[in-house]
Amino acid sequence: MKEMIQAELECDCMKALRERVAKLVELYEESIERINAENNQDLHDFLGRRLYNMTASIVESLLLIEDASKAPELFAKSANVFVRHAEEEVISHAAYIKAFRADDLKNFQAE
Repeated sequence: MKEMIQAELECDCMKALRERVAKLVELYEESIERINAENNQDLHDFLGRRLYNMTASIVESLLLIEDASKAPELFAKSANVFVRHAEEEVISHAAYIKAFRADDLKNFQAE
């Protein structure tokens, strides 16, 4: 992800969107650190799907930004819309992960 953010864009028109995605990468990394700090495999397994979704949204955004920098007339609107969708998803997952505690896992176990 970091390599994709640092890659040269063909058009400066997508730099602002890429900066927004860079902030999402920071949230993603904080979420990973939070989960790893707990050193709890059950917690990692439970929250892993959210990390996966965050990864997908960020990578898809960066790929779309790359395409939009090459052909803004074709992809600029889509990039703007998708990055906003990715922000919603990544921010909500990061908040969920930040607030989640290992003790909460008992509420998700079947009896």
